[in-house]
Amino acid sequence: EIELNLNENALSDLEEISNKFERHSTRALQEAIAECANQTDEQSETVIDMDDNNNNNKTDTD
Repeated sequence: EIELNLNENALSDLEEISNKFERHSTRALQEAIAECANQTDEQSETVIDMDDNNNNNKTDTD
């Protein structure tokens, strides 16, 4: 019975570590996705600005 209790405790510890890792990795993934989304927004704004400048240049030359 002592050996069984040790195994149950080890399993409990392993589950706790696994849960902590899962929460950490999920949070890290969410932060990475948010950062990518922010960069995408910034890049799309840059593209729009460049397109606006190109349109203005075409209007000026026509």
